[in-house]
Amino acid sequence: MTGDAPAVPGSARAYGALMALGAPALGLAAVRRRRGGPASLPERFGHGGPSDGTPRLWIHGASVGEATAGRAVFDAARARRPAVPTVATSHTPTGVQAVQAWAGNGTAVRLAPWDTPSVVRRFVRGWSPAAYVFSDSELWPSRLLALHRTGAVILGANARVSDRSADRWTRFAPGLIEALLRRVDLLCPQDDASAERFLRLGLPPDRMGPTEELKAGLTPSDPLSDEDALRSRLPRDRLVLAASTHPGEEDMALEAFAAARRAVPDLRLAVAPRHPARAGEVAASIRRHGFGAVPRLSGAIEELDDPDAVYLVDTLGELRRFYAISALAFVGGSTGTLGGHTPHEPAFEGCAVAHGPDTANAADAYAALGRADAAVTVRTPADLAEAFALVARPGRLAAMADRAREALRPHAQVVPDLVAERALTAIDARRAG
Repeated sequence: MTGDAPAVPGSARAYGALMALGAPALGLAAVRRRRGGPASLPERFGHGGPSDGTPRLWIHGASVGEATAGRAVFDAARARRPAVPTVATSHTPTGVQAVQAWAGNGTAVRLAPWDTPSVVRRFVRGWSPAAYVFSDSELWPSRLLALHRTGAVILGANARVSDRSADRWTRFAPGLIEALLRRVDLLCPQDDASAERFLRLGLPPDRMGPTEELKAGLTPSDPLSDEDALRSRLPRDRLVLAASTHPGEEDMALEAFAAARRAVPDLRLAVAPRHPARAGEVAASIRRHGFGAVPRLSGAIEELDDPDAVYLVDTLGELRRFYAISALAFVGGSTGTLGGHTPHEPAFEGCAVAHGPDTANAADAYAALGRADAAVTVRTPADLAEAFALVARPGRLAAMADRAREALRPHAQVVPDLVAERALTAIDARRAG
């Protein structure tokens, strides 16, 4: 626990009051199926902890992608202490499902509590975290302040802050962000630019850990159960993938696909929306563009014999393997202001990468791809059509994929070991105390 943190500023109390006032609206929003439905409300309000006083490791990731970083720490902790009590949270139902897939039965996986003072206190009392590990930019004021008051160790792994976020903190709540960062015991940023911003915002230099992109530490993915049947219908040398797409990006990919087929008539397309709950909406878009939609969950793989069929990957946990069976992937979240999704996974699986201009979430990785001429930047459907048509030039695509894998070689993975060790030490100290 940090011992020289500044007093809680008035902005933190104002934030807590505003969040508390907004709790009813948050409850109404959660009733929507995509947010978890009515059954999610007890977890959103922090209920359900065993209240047994057992010191636990709390790992949090905002959604599916951020949970990857948490898994690296989780695996490192479990390697040292297989039975370490752990609770893992995510803000989204899809994030919860992703964590459940790798955490196993020994870990409690919950929707993250809303960041109101009373809700966070209830969650902390119920689960007794002695160490809290967050990734990305998850600096939730009520949560960090409550954890600090209990003496929990607060650890950031794969932490990030964008220029835009840093500017907002500086303009609107400079005292609050400094107070939060002074309560963090160790922060390991995912890139050098984030490290500089965290220091500028108030992180004490002696609490800055090594820089490492945890999503780079990948292991080979397991084959799909029906991979041979898929490959026979969707040959890799003709399959392009629109991956982790958001609204508007499916239409861009479908327009590009239609144009590229004029040059490559046997081109095939798979679409994997970032949020599978949008599958119905995406299927309607596929049909609106004149193609047949074949949802993976339907199991009707024989419908892919139709050359006008587009495969809709509406499942969780299989995207890595679809990178492995695709020649080129358009990585979504990159055409607007969402910052783009990680290129590490397609690069590791030998899949060439195309992406939009907004890559702030993984700026260093995309910069490395750019320097190596290992990816294609697209801004329009016509640009993406040209990228899709590169399947007709397999030599170029293979060279791009090789350069991408080389440019994004996994780092030493020292951060998971370091963070796990600090967390386990904190748990042991709580038990001894």
